[in-house]
Amino acid sequence: MLKIIFLGSGGGRFNLIKQIRSSGGFLIWSDNLKISTDPGPGALSKLNELKIDPTSLDGLIITHNHIDHYLEAPLLIEAISNFALEKKGFLIASSSIVEGYDKEDKIISNYHLSKLEKIFVLKPNQSKTLNIKNKNFFIKAIPTNHEDPTGFGFVMEIENKKIACTSDTSLLPQTHFVEFANVDLLIANCLKPFNDNYPGHLSASDVIQLLKATKPKACILSHLGLRILTSNPALLASKIERETSTKTFAAADGYIYDFETQTFKKYVPKKRSKDSTNQTTLF
Repeated sequence: MLKIIFLGSGGGRFNLIKQIRSSGGFLIWSDNLKISTDPGPGALSKLNELKIDPTSLDGLIITHNHIDHYLEAPLLIEAISNFALEKKGFLIASSSIVEGYDKEDKIISNYHLSKLEKIFVLKPNQSKTLNIKNKNFFIKAIPTNHEDPTGFGFVMEIENKKIACTSDTSLLPQTHFVEFANVDLLIANCLKPFNDNYPGHLSASDVIQLLKATKPKACILSHLGLRILTSNPALLASKIERETSTKTFAAADGYIYDFETQTFKKYVPKKRSKDSTNQTTLF
C-alpha cells in the first residue's frame, strides 16, 4: 500500500495569507511509514480533520526555508515524539532548516531538534538510503532554482515505486529532465498558469515541457497559486494531460493518490480504533 494524501494544495504568498487552500504539504503513506512533506500552515488541522492521528507520523521532509513549507514542523515534531515526551522520529531537511546559512537563522529550534531520534541534512545532489522501522527507502535531493540556495526537490524510491517532487523551482532542463525521468508519480509545484518572468517557480508551460521530457506515469499539480485557484485547476490539468499524454491531476486538499489503482479522489477518513491520547498521561 503506497498512497499520497494532500494536506494542502495552495502555494504562493497570496494564498498563504488568504488560505483559499491549505498550505499543509502532503503525506507519503506506505505500509508502515507516514512521512509529512513540507508541513506549512494547515498540516496539523488537516491531519485531525482527516482522522489521521498526528502522533502516528514517523518523520518529516522539509525542502527549504520558506514559511509555507515549514511552519507547522515544530507542531508535528511534538506529535511524532509523543507530545514531546519521547525522542522519536526523523527529519530530512535542507541545511537552511537545521543549520541556517549566511545571515539566515536556522528554522527548527534546538528544543524541537532534540526531540527527534534521527536528523539528516541533505544537500542538492546528495542521496541517502534510510532504514526506518525496518523499511528501506532511498531519497536523492534534486537541485532547485529558488531563493533558498540549500533547498531541494527530491526523488524517493519506496515500495518499488519512484515518487518525485519538484519543490519550488524554476525549470532546470539539464537537471530536471534527467533526474525526474520515468518516475511513477511527479508532484509538480505549479504556481502559475503561464510564464510571467518571475523567477523561482514553475508555470503550466514549464510543466508541459517537463512532462514531455520525463514521461512520468502520472503527475499531480500542487502548490497552486492564486491565479490558478481562482480559475479552474482541473481544466488546466486536463489541458496539460492532452498536450503531454501524461495522466495529470490538480491537487485538492484532502485528496488521495493510490499508486495501485492510479486514482486520485477525496480521502474518506476511517474511525480511529483507539485515540492516542488515551496512551499518555495528560496534563
